[in-house]
Amino acid sequence: MVIAPEDNGGKTFDSGQLVVNQAETFKLSRGRYRFFTLFRKEPFDPAFIQRHPVSGRRLINCRSGLEAKLCSALSGMNIASPSFTEMDAMGFKMTEHSLFFDPKTVVRVGGGQMAPRGFAPWQAQIFSNQTYSRQQIEADRALGNKGKGWALQKPFQRYHRCGGSLIAPGIVLTAAHCVAKGPTAGTEVLRVREVRLGTQDLTKPGATYRIAAVVVHRGYLPTGQHDDIAVLRIVPKQGVAPQVPVALPHQVSGFPRIGPGAPISVLGWGMMGEVKRGERHEWTEDGPQSAVAQLQIGALEAFDLGKCQRIPGYGDIHKTICAVSRRGNAERAFSCRGDSGGPVISQRNGRVVQVGLVSGGVGCGAVENGQQNPSRFVDLAQYGDWIEAAMKRAREIDQTVTRYP
Repeated sequence: MVIAPEDNGGKTFDSGQLVVNQAETFKLSRGRYRFFTLFRKEPFDPAFIQRHPVSGRRLINCRSGLEAKLCSALSGMNIASPSFTEMDAMGFKMTEHSLFFDPKTVVRVGGGQMAPRGFAPWQAQIFSNQTYSRQQIEADRALGNKGKGWALQKPFQRYHRCGGSLIAPGIVLTAAHCVAKGPTAGTEVLRVREVRLGTQDLTKPGATYRIAAVVVHRGYLPTGQHDDIAVLRIVPKQGVAPQVPVALPHQVSGFPRIGPGAPISVLGWGMMGEVKRGERHEWTEDGPQSAVAQLQIGALEAFDLGKCQRIPGYGDIHKTICAVSRRGNAERAFSCRGDSGGPVISQRNGRVVQVGLVSGGVGCGAVENGQQNPSRFVDLAQYGDWIEAAMKRAREIDQTVTRYP
């Protein structure tokens, strides 16, 4: 969070002013950090920060209202930070980010940086509409690092599942494993999943849609990642978002195939921490992690498929784009759990084209034997005919999940 210098001459902060603590330097050791930024239209007195309310795990000088809530969050005694509703009531706005820091390698994890406001009007979220009871959350808490960490999460984090993209009015493209595996198998997906459009911030409501029809590629099996692609037809449930579809490769005349070294970007709200091979996504050795509020975008480049196929766990790369962090970047970017189904884009001459969708990988961005484990994406250039036929089929059916062809 922004820390005030000890002597500010008794003045308040001006709106938009950035104040940095220059009276004291500090170092970050390897680990996970949470950063808060507070802002307000009117000037405010930052004295409650200057009192250094947190000492070890004890709360010191914590008063009522906003200060008490921040003390609780910063101490680690209660990971739940003030809610956005509470912040609004106090006249404040707040952003919150989680970052894993490694002093040996600068890592901008799991998506890179916040996507510019309004950049992705076609970005969709797939979320669970099944609520968790207090008893379920407490039962999960009792499992410790073997649980999902629900007690440490905000509601939007508990219910976020996948990404997707609007490719035509009322039609969303996503990964098959997001809508045809486990609790979403068969027609269950129509009951337990919904879609949100019109926001890049998961703390904001956007417009919600129910899923009316699903078309899954017949080649997809829940035990693998072959043909991991599906089309959804959605109908409004609450609110209506502008229908701004993203372009696909087969819709752009002369659009080139994505080859090794081609710059691409991945978008999503998924987990941002590195996950090693065999490690649990929800609770790594660096601690618990979950979805993030703000849509992230990460710079990647396509990786040679022959080399990708030789990495353990990447043997079946049928119609796939493998991708790693872009060369020359000091930061590592990758897709992770919660990004699945979301768009992978190429930006050429000011135009955005979705060239892939997130399917999976081995862990999330970990380096093994000097090589980052690639993120794995469905290569949409090889599915143009299927997408067109699946959209047509989705418009013909209702309250149905089908496989095509």
